[in-house]
Amino acid sequence: MTELQLLSKFRNDAAKLSLYISRKFASLTPEQINFRPIADKWSVGECFEHLIISHRLYYDKLSAIIEKNNLKVRKEDKEVFHTFFGKKIISAVKPDSSKKIKTFKVFKPLSSELNDEVFERFILLQNKFVKLCDLLQNTYLSKTKLSSPVSKIIRLNTVDILLIIIHHNNRHIQQAAQIVDLCFFPKEPHKNGNSKK
Repeated sequence: MTELQLLSKFRNDAAKLSLYISRKFASLTPEQINFRPIADKWSVGECFEHLIISHRLYYDKLSAIIEKNNLKVRKEDKEVFHTFFGKKIISAVKPDSSKKIKTFKVFKPLSSELNDEVFERFILLQNKFVKLCDLLQNTYLSKTKLSSPVSKIIRLNTVDILLIIIHHNNRHIQQAAQIVDLCFFPKEPHKNGNSKK
């Protein structure tokens, strides 16, 4: 994959996710959004809150280096390459990864009482990332590096961050969808008053 292909993939994935979220989750009631299948497992809302918190930290770091114009200019489209830590994280957050990942405290959901605003905040953040992609169009993504929100020692490049976000989104949105599809998921009325079937 080239860097321009990655930027295009990020934009396309964000658009598809927004449509999927509006169809799959937008009509959920607060009870459904906060329903936990098991006491120590996240709810649908917490899955999205976790994505918002973790991706916001990456967004802030990426925004800061763009504002400082601390970017490497790319004169031609190049194949992507990853940092050592980037490869490890990308592999771990893929939806089909069998690895159990411990969530760092900095990425944990702050609230267990959420409403449908959580979906709007997620989509808004994704749209902001798409705008960042436009600003990064001529940037050498593989050479533009920043520290991980977990530790300053861990250095990631922009390619790593965009792919972490793509796979991390898919992982936790699949998790949220699996909760909704459970046979014992609460069958509450839609917000418009009609019963769910």
